[in-house]
Amino acid sequence: MILGNLTYASFPVNEKEKVLISENIEAPIYTEEKKIWGNLSFYLSILSLLILPNPGSSLLLSISAIIFGIIGLTRKVNWKEITGLIIGLISALIGISLIMLVISGGGLGSAFGG
Repeated sequence: MILGNLTYASFPVNEKEKVLISENIEAPIYTEEKKIWGNLSFYLSILSLLILPNPGSSLLLSISAIIFGIIGLTRKVNWKEITGLIIGLISALIGISLIMLVISGGGLGSAFGG
């Protein structure tokens, strides 16, 4: 506060003059929508296949890949949406079958004599 009271502008300031600048600003027009849903679907499905030994996380990622693939198919069809959807479905089926195998086998404790 003290510094503001001690310093002054080094150029003349006329408060009576008002300058109006008007310019039309237009939003940019994009010709092609970004393909984020297809990329998310594809990469999440590949990641779900890579972590198949952890069936819970793999199932979560594959369901996310399926959802993003369906959203991407409603926007614009690209090969990544279709591939992500198919790989996500395959990974979800494998994850569900692994979980069912563990449940039907009596859980993980039966492997260690529990």
